[in-house]
Amino acid sequence: MSVKENFGRWVNTRSSVDRRALQKSIVRDPRFTRELAWQSRAEQLLADDRWDEVIRLVEFHMPGAFLSPVAHRLLAIAREEIYDSKGARAEWDLVHLSLIAIDESGNGNYAKPWQVFHVADEYALLSWKELTPEAQRCILTKDGIVDVITCTDGSERWFRLI
Repeated sequence: MSVKENFGRWVNTRSSVDRRALQKSIVRDPRFTRELAWQSRAEQLLADDRWDEVIRLVEFHMPGAFLSPVAHRLLAIAREEIYDSKGARAEWDLVHLSLIAIDESGNGNYAKPWQVFHVADEYALLSWKELTPEAQRCILTKDGIVDVITCTDGSERWFRLI
């Protein structure tokens, strides 16, 4: 199934099985990359009020960047600036759904780390949860490498890259 089909199914069922199928379809897309190498360029275009270029740049990486709160936030802001209120609202909804997908993927602890596509998505989730990161480290576990972020409140939040 395509990313679009898997997304429609997950939105309707909100099941973990459908969320994982959606995540797998995104990772299989040829435009998917672990790093958001284009993010700093998109942020600079945003700062330079080059809204159409932001949209073209981020959309070029879809559906590989789909369900990344960072990508959808950039699109939402750019669409607001060109007075595309319907498109902006849709992107803000996708930001929210992206964060929900991460949040529902785990508990953010050692036993059940949150699943993310990109390190930037870790920070987006922490911001959404009003947690301030203080330090980050990588740990090798029996299931692979995880990022552990220590927050200013003393809590540790665990993330695994999908």
